[in-house]
Amino acid sequence: MNILNAEIRSPNLKAKGVRKKGFVPGCIYGPKLVESLSLQFNKSDIIQLLKRKSKGNTLMIDINGEKMVALLDEVSMNTLKHEVEHISFHALDLEQKVLCSANIILNNKDKVSGIIEQVMYEIPYKAFPVDIVDSITIEMEGIQTGDKITVADVEFPQQDKIELAVNEDSMILKVVDKKLAAV
Repeated sequence: MNILNAEIRSPNLKAKGVRKKGFVPGCIYGPKLVESLSLQFNKSDIIQLLKRKSKGNTLMIDINGEKMVALLDEVSMNTLKHEVEHISFHALDLEQKVLCSANIILNNKDKVSGIIEQVMYEIPYKAFPVDIVDSITIEMEGIQTGDKITVADVEFPQQDKIELAVNEDSMILKVVDKKLAAV
């Protein structure tokens, strides 16, 4: 599991001041915490984290030596500057199921003869923190024009330990003929 280092932010220092010093302001909250904690993260660590993780993924946060499992909850971006303005995490209780989502990754898309019309990009589900899966890979090689893939067709690594938060009949994608898609 990825570990992200954090420092507790001084209550006198505002978010704008944190950003000027090269840090990203953030917070962590959850059922095991008495109150939410204001944190600051190294900007380069956050950039690297967001290349590997997205909203709903889990990671380990080390706050001044104390480690806790957390869910990446929200990322506020400044779209003009392409910078992270604030990041929020939800500290997880290891004995309580949490709602999260697995990103869908399509492998070998170039080997499909038709056009892939993907309508679902993540699968929401509930699981204990130790059973959380960040992504699901769907192998596209061998998929033909006219084929459909639903949530029921996808295998989670710990299928018996998760509870889907979406109907199993929900369509993830379908492959259509290139000629029909042009119409």
